[in-house]
Amino acid sequence: MQPTVVSAFDLESDDRAAVGLGDLLARLLTARHVVVAVHPGGSPSERLSRLELSGGRSSVSANLRARDAEVREVTAPSTAAGLHAVLVRERPALAVIGSPRHGQYGSVGLGDTGERLFDAAPCPVAIAPRGHVTPDALERIAVAVLPSPEGRSALAAGARLAHAAGSVLRVLMVLVDTPDVEEARAIAHGLVSDADRVSAEDHAAGILAPAIAAAVNELPRRPGNRPPQLQTSILVGDPVDALVRASRTSDVLVLGSRAYGPPHAVLIGGVARRVLGRARCPVVLTPRVGGDAIA
Repeated sequence: MQPTVVSAFDLESDDRAAVGLGDLLARLLTARHVVVAVHPGGSPSERLSRLELSGGRSSVSANLRARDAEVREVTAPSTAAGLHAVLVRERPALAVIGSPRHGQYGSVGLGDTGERLFDAAPCPVAIAPRGHVTPDALERIAVAVLPSPEGRSALAAGARLAHAAGSVLRVLMVLVDTPDVEEARAIAHGLVSDADRVSAEDHAAGILAPAIAAAVNELPRRPGNRPPQLQTSILVGDPVDALVRASRTSDVLVLGSRAYGPPHAVLIGGVARRVLGRARCPVVLTPRVGGDAIA
């Protein structure tokens, strides 16, 4: 079955960053591209008690700068409610939304719609920076990995996206201190339970090797498409600062959900929330373990 990418079209903004990014990702994933515009509506009680949508009904521009996109206009009491209903119905490989209109140009921001959508999104969600100009190709996909099922989920999604794009996969782990050999082994086993022993000589770099190997081995075999080139970094310091710096030299940054809460849904952790206020490239958040993955 052909996968689907859903992009949000903001009726009250001239920013087409989400649609442009969705168009590129749909082409890379060989997916349908569905552009969703949500008009204010609902029952009188819903309309009077929800203040997220205040504008009147307007027409969706014919020039979306999207190739072969299906435009779908829906009516809902809020933008997040309308988008969530489409995501539940479509079960897309990926959803793409834009940053808020009051945010800084070139930076990702988490507005009201993003907050509400992330509360229970059933698929990976990407946020495009405000005014983001989508490149013709993705050259560097960065993914932040932690020793948890959510970290493995983010790594798998990043590897699939880098594989589809033919780009470099930058795998990052940020620790608050340099681990000793036993700590490094424990972290490696937190990523892959049957990980090989990590030696004293390469314990820092070797932490990620078993998890990366497992993620690469699970990639779909596509004719003429080789596994992504890899760059790995074990960084010590503040994770928010490290990931924001990585976003300045990456085309996409992939993060996992927090490690608690219901499965099958995107849930924002503390680090991800702060990164979403400062990142300089599109950010993808993957659902908790059990949720959908990028096809």
